[in-house]
Amino acid sequence: MSPPSIVLYDLPGKSKPWNTLTIKTRMVLEYKKIPYRTVWIEYPEIKPTMISIGAKPGNISPIDGSPLYTVPVILDEINVGPDGKPVPITDSWVIAEYLDEKFPGRPLFPTGTKGLQRSFHESFRKIGPYEIICLIMTRFYENLNEASQPYFRSTREVYFKKPITELCPPKGSLEWDEAWKTLEKAFDELAANLDKNGPLVDHPYVMGDIFSYSDITVASALYTVSTLNPTEWENIRKWNGGRWGGLLDKCSALITQK
Repeated sequence: MSPPSIVLYDLPGKSKPWNTLTIKTRMVLEYKKIPYRTVWIEYPEIKPTMISIGAKPGNISPIDGSPLYTVPVILDEINVGPDGKPVPITDSWVIAEYLDEKFPGRPLFPTGTKGLQRSFHESFRKIGPYEIICLIMTRFYENLNEASQPYFRSTREVYFKKPITELCPPKGSLEWDEAWKTLEKAFDELAANLDKNGPLVDHPYVMGDIFSYSDITVASALYTVSTLNPTEWENIRKWNGGRWGGLLDKCSALITQK
């Protein structure tokens, strides 16, 4: 029988890992050197699996307002609950807070920074969301296994009111070019703020020379783009003096398949 560990529920695909949110949790576990194992589940398996382990819904469905079960979810077999059962935790941010508390070595939320990091986290989530959806949502779908594609396609087409294959504009079209310009402008603004920390060579992280959860927030998104859109990633990695390529390079060892 294997020793207790953290169980990470993740989504498989032709390339894996690929999901930004689950990559965040994977990076936290790796950075903090917490023993864990992955259980790969397809989209239709998420709800019944989460109900079976007692995990809370991660969101509300934008389609009908019903509880929406999501990943990442972890099951903590190390720090069991009062009932002696493993503890399920939902949502990448909540999981990061939980793991930083239960496993305080190598903290990702240095004292006094959680509020600022939460503010950064929420701001980064709003960087060019429509543009990102346009540019990589179709790639999400194409990367999924056949077991997940019908569910993903049907739910996204209802939400976006457009066929999944039409979400990504034709490369070279005006819409494509405008989406990239908007995204690049957003990263220019972010880089300008981070440049206030000092020279990039000595201050490559969101908090300057201190690695934190905020870097995981950025690097996980960059990794998804680099995996699903490698050609365009070669342009992004060079933006802002190579800041984004450099950050992902520093974080790449934390992104594993185990």
